[in-house]
Amino acid sequence: MHRLYHDFNNLFPGRAEGMAAAPLLCFGTKQDLARLSLTLEEGMQVLLYEPDADTDGTVGALEVRAVVRFDSKEGCFMADFVWEDLKFFRDESPVTNA
Repeated sequence: MHRLYHDFNNLFPGRAEGMAAAPLLCFGTKQDLARLSLTLEEGMQVLLYEPDADTDGTVGALEVRAVVRFDSKEGCFMADFVWEDLKFFRDESPVTNA
């Protein structure tokens, strides 16, 4: 599963209650796509991440598994995920890019 940067401050309401949609337009996302030579496709599963720190200052990353879809209204690819699945991992994620 490919790991792509996303700024979790940039989200849209999800298509169902408890979900969110992440537009895959961030500079960091584009950098990851280029570095991985990856083209987004409908139904692709990705791991979104954002470096962060928890309340005690421990460095890590927010991460969530998401499914890619093209949103014709917004004119871009979005990654849909369940809010409840968004987690903080200390000292960077144990998951690496495939």
